[in-house]
Amino acid sequence: MSEAQLAYIAIAAAPVIVGALFALGDLCVQAAARRPPPSPTRVARLCLAGPFIGSAFAIAVALELVDDLVVGLHAGARRAVIALRAWVAA
Repeated sequence: MSEAQLAYIAIAAAPVIVGALFALGDLCVQAAARRPPPSPTRVARLCLAGPFIGSAFAIAVALELVDDLVVGLHAGARRAVIALRAWVAA
């Protein structure tokens, strides 16, 4: 596996692990209160919601970085045009 694939797995696995730990904690609370255990759909929902939230966060961060890059490129292009005009005028 490449480093990028390992990084993606690490990023995607972290929310699943956190969701599984949260589901386990929920199960411990249910057991301590002597209530019936949570349904498997609730446990699956807790485990699978993390990657979707993590993916949404990663997409938002990537879009913000792209926006910053575009603003930087635009400022650089503006400085280049001003320098070119000064050079042509001279």
